[in-house]
Amino acid sequence: MLRKALADLETRISETQSKRDLIIAKKNRARTQETMQKTMQGIGNAGAVDKLDRLEERIDSRLAKAEAMTELESGSLDSQFRNLEADSAVDSELEELKRQLGMGSGGSSSSGSGSKLEG
Repeated sequence: MLRKALADLETRISETQSKRDLIIAKKNRARTQETMQKTMQGIGNAGAVDKLDRLEERIDSRLAKAEAMTELESGSLDSQFRNLEADSAVDSELEELKRQLGMGSGGSSSSGSGSKLEG
């Protein structure tokens, strides 16, 4: 059940990231078109290439920042999922040890052994 919930959460996160990336791309495209239009209206023949190069550099910079933010966010989510899976594995091992010792899930020494595992 935990794995299904985790899979559902991963799917929703992926869909949300894809939607966010699409919105960022649309926003950047709109800004680029506006900037290019303004640039083309205000430039003469001599400086057109230089201004277009500067415009392209600014756009590339914005794109790189957006991609870096996406990578940072996905890295932290992956780390959280790994931690969640590790916690689940530890809980399972603890329950198995309790069963082997005949303590069940409500044994009185579970808090002592639980604190040793967590610490």
